[in-house]
Amino acid sequence: PDNDRDFVPDVWDPDDDNFVMTIESDLLEEPILDEVSPHFWYTRYVPAGLHSLTVTLTDATNRTSVHTQFLRVLASPPMAVIASPLDGQLFGPGAPIPLNGSDSYDADDDIILYRWYVGSGSTAEVLNETPDALQRLPPGEHLISLQVKDSRGTSGWAFANITVESSWPVVTDLLLEPGQMHAGEKETITARAWVDDPDGTTWECVGWASQGSNVKEQFYLRDDGAGADAYAGDGIWSGRVVFTPGREGWVNIEALCRDGPLEEPQLSNRLSNTIPVEGAAQQSSMLDAFMESLAPTMLTLLVVLSFIGVLMVIARRRRLSADLAMIESWGATSFSELDDELDDELDDELLDDMEDFPQAMEDAALIEESEGEQEDETGDAD
Repeated sequence: PDNDRDFVPDVWDPDDDNFVMTIESDLLEEPILDEVSPHFWYTRYVPAGLHSLTVTLTDATNRTSVHTQFLRVLASPPMAVIASPLDGQLFGPGAPIPLNGSDSYDADDDIILYRWYVGSGSTAEVLNETPDALQRLPPGEHLISLQVKDSRGTSGWAFANITVESSWPVVTDLLLEPGQMHAGEKETITARAWVDDPDGTTWECVGWASQGSNVKEQFYLRDDGAGADAYAGDGIWSGRVVFTPGREGWVNIEALCRDGPLEEPQLSNRLSNTIPVEGAAQQSSMLDAFMESLAPTMLTLLVVLSFIGVLMVIARRRRLSADLAMIESWGATSFSELDDELDDELDDELLDDMEDFPQAMEDAALIEESEGEQEDETGDAD
């Protein structure tokens, strides 16, 4: 059945002349052996069937001897051989996988079908029907099968297990149309996101159009050749959104893509781009205006006011200290402990940013009034 035949000559010449041997078959156009030495063994592949072999011996004097016999060769099955991919081989995301089954053979030389499968059992899918090919597969572990079939319908099989790695999507560029908008005018924005995902498993891209903090519109991008998308599967995800900018400034567009399992998707980077908006503010909120134009001014004003308040508290503290020192020098009472308490109190007031400033002014007025009363009493005593 393997069609590998050994031809072992057992011949001689009574004259002891040198001679050669030729073996022919009625099923072959070319001789199996052609004028070879009869003193060696020979192995040849012959097709299946009933062969009528003719053995011709020719010596040095050109004399011949012919012998005929029959040989039945049974049909042999094909042998499937996978040269690539190798069993256990690892491939990067989106890498082309070479399928090479050209080393498969059949002794009858009658292979009529090469068929590649991925998967096993009833879920196996046909990849192609050529001896050699390049194939891309999604991430995960895959069983690759090769079937070869001969003219009798007999098949041979070979198998290889491989693993394909996964990748995350990356948004590399975001182009927007139109290039300019006008405040208060509704316009359709077209966004095109260039997404790099070697394993090709990105299943959703989402976009947002916004201006400031309180206006935001969500829309979806697609790569199926429909809607705003020009070509399916080219890695350029496109979408449209209708947006009305409320004021002069910028409209911000963001894009984010997802792939992997639906339950735990893998997220891409979030890429943004802007469109300038011309025209006076029409619908801007007080918060937006503060955030974009008044924040630096207000911050500067607060710093200046705080500095002025600190100076005023320091001046008041020095004035009260001088007044207390003068009163203490008159000997009317001892204000040393009161002075310490006031120092601590003034330090707290300084930290509270002059919250008690009006009350301090009233205290100063009372002290001045007290000074006047004491001067009057001193004058009466004299």
